[in-house]
Amino acid sequence: VKVDQQTSVGYLVGPGDLVDVYAVSTKPDPGQPGGVAIESPLLASDLLVFAVDATMLTRDGTRARRPGTPYTSVTFAVTPAEHAKLLAAAQRSAKLSLTLKSKKQG
Repeated sequence: VKVDQQTSVGYLVGPGDLVDVYAVSTKPDPGQPGGVAIESPLLASDLLVFAVDATMLTRDGTRARRPGTPYTSVTFAVTPAEHAKLLAAAQRSAKLSLTLKSKKQG
């Protein structure tokens, strides 16, 4: 998935993190002439970030990249169904946006 600072939580997403992925798109707002309505349905939940650009976790499980370092792509471990949803949203020109999840179990 292509990302920027806004869609990747300020470049804080890293390998090993869990994220939710939303498809953000706009359409004309019928209730407001010339207005725009924003839609952002949840596409996939609790996806494991496998890599950021070409950086994965090191053998000891630590990150090789400092949080906040700019990057352009994030790779997830997904099921075939999740892959199909992400691909379909990208084909519709939706902007995919990530939300970082807590690793705490509760």
